[in-house]
Amino acid sequence: MTGADEVTEAGQPGSPGIVCLSDGLGADARRYACVVADPPWTPDLGATWETRFTDKARPQKHYQTLSVDEICALRPQTAKQAHLWLWVLNQHIDWGYTVARAWGFEPQQVVTWAKPGLGTGRFQCNTEHVLVCRKGTRHGNPFGGTGGTWFNWPRGRHSEKPAEFYRLVEQVSPGPRLEMYARARRAGWDAFGNEVADDLFSAPNTERSGAERPTGALSCVSCGTHEKGSDV
Repeated sequence: MTGADEVTEAGQPGSPGIVCLSDGLGADARRYACVVADPPWTPDLGATWETRFTDKARPQKHYQTLSVDEICALRPQTAKQAHLWLWVLNQHIDWGYTVARAWGFEPQQVVTWAKPGLGTGRFQCNTEHVLVCRKGTRHGNPFGGTGGTWFNWPRGRHSEKPAEFYRLVEQVSPGPRLEMYARARRAGWDAFGNEVADDLFSAPNTERSGAERPTGALSCVSCGTHEKGSDV
């Protein structure tokens, strides 16, 4: 998830608006076969602490956060058979199941990122987990081989996911691909997040559809070339 000029909490003034990724795109809306999402969860732990906007370990210091209901409402447009890679909080993996099912997916496996060194807090947490989910049947919708479910990848800046993770997704899941709450563009992917330039409500999208930008909406960009999505 990305940083924002004005840090706000879920449900508070200035929080991102809830939009459908197909809004304003009409017949040109893509149906993604693979979605990666790292939602800006609002953790219960420390939700009322006065230091939540200044403590570097708290997500509220780095970006706007959303409630589970708000994340559920921002449902991506996907093919009838598709894959979802959904990053979750260690203390609230159940929220990931809720969101995945609200988006029409069923969790299949958990992949763990083992970070070098120790983290912060009482447990010095040094792992993150991603739910690997499927929409549709197994037939004609397989996952590629992962080579395991535990990966020792390097750390980046706060909340940033390693390049090795994206290479794994490209190895395991077919395109077209969408990254929600992205920090940067990736060749061949569409991106949705407030650290990427342009969005689905920028020209020429608005010129074609006449759609108006929702207040505080996150952005969506297309990067590189890829096949057009379709129902399968």
